[in-house]
Amino acid sequence: MTVNRLSWTFFVIYLVLATVSSQTEETCPNASNSNETECFLDSSRNISLPTLEPDWINVNKLFFIETSGRNYLKIRQACAVESAIRESMVPVIVVFTAKDFNPRANNASKQVYELTKTHPLHFRTINVLDTLEQTPLGPQSKVILNYIQASQKAVNHLSDALRLALVYLYGGWYSDIDTVTLKPVTDFEIDTIGTDTNFETLFHLKSKEMGKSVANGRFYFKKARSPFLEQSLALFKVIYNPKVWNSGGAKIMTRVLKTFCGMRQNEKLTAQKCVPEKCKGVALVSSTLFYPVSWFQCSNLRNPPKTSEDWEDFFRDSYSVDFFGTSCSDEMKVLRPRFYGKNVPAYT
Repeated sequence: MTVNRLSWTFFVIYLVLATVSSQTEETCPNASNSNETECFLDSSRNISLPTLEPDWINVNKLFFIETSGRNYLKIRQACAVESAIRESMVPVIVVFTAKDFNPRANNASKQVYELTKTHPLHFRTINVLDTLEQTPLGPQSKVILNYIQASQKAVNHLSDALRLALVYLYGGWYSDIDTVTLKPVTDFEIDTIGTDTNFETLFHLKSKEMGKSVANGRFYFKKARSPFLEQSLALFKVIYNPKVWNSGGAKIMTRVLKTFCGMRQNEKLTAQKCVPEKCKGVALVSSTLFYPVSWFQCSNLRNPPKTSEDWEDFFRDSYSVDFFGTSCSDEMKVLRPRFYGKNVPAYT
């Protein structure tokens, strides 16, 4: 009798521990009501990622790149990926510099990874040096990579180089991994980049300036080996400076665009000069489409909050919203809508 009672006690304890373990791994019960769950789960079951196949060359698709070496997604990265799956209408490829992926690092990673079974979502890895060496950076890639890795902004500068390299080698869309997609990218049929400043739309006010610079947070080049990106990578070798924030990104693409459009480098971008007919088939579009809020105004996406209807109206003409994780700290928790009143931040 005593033995049976002891056995039964151990059996009950086992069931309780098994249930707690299962809940922790699968449902994240320790997450508070005030924040989307990012509780940490089992870190021992990593999945080896396949390399990016040549079959993707000239296939319409959208690239995200994770260059921190992290092998999972943060919540807001997962939000960006999920929105692209829902709205972009093209396959989504998340490229990691890490060699594996940990779908149990947090609940966001787990939920998004599950979508690979039912949606055109693909997680891939690349060898950074090999990738860069296949571009016009060529033999100088190793030296450039050493400079990047020594930079205080190494993650961002590596992303600047890899986004040019991947779209040059494969064609398609690139999007920052803190960007939320709102509409299908299939609406764009020619090579497209956007300005980084909130001016009136390109097509309505043709005499208006488009700002001093293009932005490199979201762009499209239909075919691999684009001459525009070829020149951008060639210029990267010349002007990249690990001490200068945008020396490998927007600065390069702006200079190449002006060259393509037959402009002097000190000229401002205008809607009259930056049209595909004058720019070798490359379209420059208003910031409204990809950057409805400028990087220096990114706090406006949180404060003052607006009603859902107001946000929908504000983003009516936008295909995506860049939340500028590097310019606006993403440490502030974004609550579920029920924890707000009538007005909510844009992220909700």
